Amino acid sequence: MQREKENMAVMDDMHALWKKFGVKNSLCLCVSGSVARGEQTAHSDTDILLLYQETEGMEEGTTATGDADEMLRYLHREGSHISVISRSLQDCLDMMDEDVRSWVSQMDATYVEGNRELFADFRRGMCLQAKTHRMQLLEALFTLAMERHGQYGETLALLEPNIKNSAGALRDIHTIYYMSLLMGSEQLDCEPVPWPEVRSILRTVQLQELRREQLLEAYDFLLRTRQAMHDCSGHLHDTLDFDLQREVAAEMGYGDASEKKGVEAFMRHYYRHAHTVHVALQLLFSDLGLTTRLEMLSGSNTTTGEDVMELFLQSCREKIPVSIGLVRRLDGDAELRFDSAQCRAMFDEILRQPAYVYATLSRMHEMRILGRLLPEFRALSQYFQHNIYHFFTADEHTLRCLRSVEEWRERGDEHVAVVLREIEDISPLRYALLLHDIAKPIDLKRHEIVGADMCDDILRRFNRMDIADDVRFLVHDHLRMEQLAFRRNFRDLAALQPFTERVENLNRLRLLYVLTCADMSALNPGVLTEWKKDLLAELYEAAKHHLLQDDSTEQISIREGFIVEEATSMEHHQFNTSVDDILDGELMRMSVTHHRSYSEVTIFCVDRPKLLSQLSAAFFAADASIVDAAIETRNDVVIDMFRVVDIISGNNLGREQTRELRDIIRSMCAGECDVEQLYTRSRRKWIRRLRKMPRENIKTAVEYIPHTAADGARQTIVEVYAPDTFGLLYRLAGELSEFGLNVVFAKIATRVDGVVDSFYVVDSAGNPLDDEVRKQDLRSRLLRQINEMTQQ
Repeated sequence: MQREKENMAVMDDMHALWKKFGVKNSLCLCVSGSVARGEQTAHSDTDILLLYQETEGMEEGTTATGDADEMLRYLHREGSHISVISRSLQDCLDMMDEDVRSWVSQMDATYVEGNRELFADFRRGMCLQAKTHRMQLLEALFTLAMERHGQYGETLALLEPNIKNSAGALRDIHTIYYMSLLMGSEQLDCEPVPWPEVRSILRTVQLQELRREQLLEAYDFLLRTRQAMHDCSGHLHDTLDFDLQREVAAEMGYGDASEKKGVEAFMRHYYRHAHTVHVALQLLFSDLGLTTRLEMLSGSNTTTGEDVMELFLQSCREKIPVSIGLVRRLDGDAELRFDSAQCRAMFDEILRQPAYVYATLSRMHEMRILGRLLPEFRALSQYFQHNIYHFFTADEHTLRCLRSVEEWRERGDEHVAVVLREIEDISPLRYALLLHDIAKPIDLKRHEIVGADMCDDILRRFNRMDIADDVRFLVHDHLRMEQLAFRRNFRDLAALQPFTERVENLNRLRLLYVLTCADMSALNPGVLTEWKKDLLAELYEAAKHHLLQDDSTEQISIREGFIVEEATSMEHHQFNTSVDDILDGELMRMSVTHHRSYSEVTIFCVDRPKLLSQLSAAFFAADASIVDAAIETRNDVVIDMFRVVDIISGNNLGREQTRELRDIIRSMCAGECDVEQLYTRSRRKWIRRLRKMPRENIKTAVEYIPHTAADGARQTIVEVYAPDTFGLLYRLAGELSEFGLNVVFAKIATRVDGVVDSFYVVDSAGNPLDDEVRKQDLRSRLLRQINEMTQQ
C-alpha cells in the first residue's frame, strides 16, 4: 500500500511538472525503473525518459531538440530525486546494438504525458526488435546477470548483500520479468498503457507451481526489505549493511532491534528467498539453452537417487558441472531417496577425489541434495550469526573451507599447502570440514563438543568408521590450534606440551593445522592475515619438532622461555652486547628484523613503571600495531620483544616508519616525551579515520586463568575481551601497572572487530594474582577503561 501511494505521488508530480512547463507536442514524457514497475519508495530516484522525434537532417536547436533541451533543464531544476535521460526515438532503438544494458532499461518505460503517437512508435519499435532479435537480447540478459553477480559477490550468502544487485536479489527478479516480456513480445500492446506488472508475469513463468509461489513470496519480501532499508537509513540505500540489519529486522516485525535472534531470523529468511530467486533464474536460463555455452551434464536420464549420485560422481571426476535443469527432475519427484548404501558410497567416493569436490558439493547443496544425503547439514542452510567475524552463512562457510583446501592442494606454494600435500589420505580432513560446525544450530557455545559426539553416527552411515577417531578429534579440537597460536605463549613448553599430547601424532597435527587454516580462511576476509598465517605455521613447526623429539630435556632447552637469544632473530653476540650497553649507561638499544608479514622489534632499556604501556603508545604513534609482546628482565635491564605490523597494510614496517619508531622510543627513554600527549594525539588522528564506531554484540569481559610456566613459575593470565579500538593496549597495560602487576608476556589477537588480549602477570613479589577481591577490583577497572574508550 505504501509503495502504491509513493507511485501515485510520483505520477502526480510528473503530470504537474509537465503542465507547469507547458504542453510540448514534440515531446513524450515517460517513467521507467521502479516507478514503472510499481516499486517506488520515498527515497527512490525517479527514472525519466524524455522522448522526442528526430527527423533526417534535423539540426540542434530545431523545435524537437530545442524543446527537449529546455524540458531537460527544467526537470533538473524543478524536480527532486530524479534521473532524466533525453533521447530521440532512433537513439532508443539504436541502443540495442550500442548499449544493450540501456536498451533493457527502456523495456518497462511507461507513458505519462505528451505525444502519444510518438510513444506508440517507440513501443512498436521496441516490440519489433524484441521479436526479431529475441535470442540475442536473451543472451545479453544472461551476460549482464553473470557480470552483475561477479561484481556484487559470487555467492548468495554474503554478510552484507546488495538488495538490488547481489545474486538472488531484485535485479534477478527484474531479469526474469524482462525475459518473460521478450518471450511474449507478440502479445504486448503497443498502445501507451503500462505493460503487465511484475507479479502477473511471475505467476506465469515456466516453473513448478510451488516454485512460482515461493518466487512471488520472495519478491514481496525483497520489496518490503528495500522499503524498510530506505525508511531506516532515511535515504536511498541498497546495501544491507551489518549495522543496519537490526533496525531493518525490527521494522519488518522480527522483534526488537536489541534482540539478536530477531535479526538472525530475518537474515535467514533473506538468504532463503535469495536462493529461491537465484535457482528460478538459473532454471529459466537453462531452459532457454543460455547455459549450454558451458559444457554441462544434463541428468536427463536420472530416475533414482543412485542415478543422481552417479551423475555427481561423474561430475567430480570429469570436472564438468551438473546442469541446474536437474532441479526439474527433483521437483517432479519429492520422494526421490538418497539414503541407500550405494548413494552414500558414491558420496564418500566424491570426498576422496583429488579435485573439484567444492564445486560438486556446492551444486549438490544448491539443488538441496546435500541435505537429503546428510540430513544434519540441513540445519546449517542459511544459518546466520550476526557478527562481522562470520562473513558467510554456516553452510557457505563450510563449503568455502573445502574450496581453500582444494586451492592449496592444486597450486599453493605457501606453508600450509606444503603440509597439505604431505597428507596421504585427505578424506578425514574433508569429513571433518563438513562436520566441524554441524552442531552450531543445536548448541552454539558447545558446538565442537556436540559435533564431535555426532561424528560416529554419521560416519557409521557412510561406512567410514576407519577414520572416526581422527574426524572426531578434528571436530572436537578444531578451535584449539587457533586459540593456542593467538592467545597463549606456545613457545613455553607448559603450553605446547599439553597440545602435542592431545594431538598425539604428526598426521593429526597436519590435519588439524590445515583444517584450522581452512576454517579461518572462510571467515571474514580480514581474519586470516599474513602474520596470523606465520604464527600458525610457527606453532605447527614447534609442535612438529616436539612430537619428533625423544629427549624431553632437549625439548626444554630448545623451547623454554621466549625472550632468549634462540627465540629472537638477533645474533647471540648482538643480544649480549645490547644488554652490556644498557648496563654501561646507554638509554636504549633497538633491533629490528623484518619478516614477510611482520616486523620483530627488540628493545633494551632500563626498567621503569608502566614501560609496556609507554612502549605501546610509541608503537601506536608510529602507526604500528602490536600482535605479540614478551618481557624479560636481566640485571635490571628490560628486554622487550614485540611482533608488530603496520596498522594500515597489516604487513611489516617501512623504513621511515622504523626510523620514526626508534626516535620516539629514544625520546621516551630520555624523558623528553609526554607519553599521554603522544597517545592522545595518535588516538585523535586514528579515530578521525575510523569509518564506524566499534560494533555492538562484541564480547566484553575479563577472565582469569591460572598458569604454571615450564620453569615452575606460577602466573595468572588476564584475558581481556573488548571491541577493537585504537590505543586500547595503552590503557589496559597502564591499568595493570597501576594495579601493581608486572606483565611478563602478552598476546594481542584481533578478530576483525573485537580483540582478545592475554596478559601473563605476576605481582611485585613474583606471585600470581590469586586474591578474588583483587581480581574483581581489577576486572572493574579494566572494564571501565574499555567502556570509556569504546563510547568516545
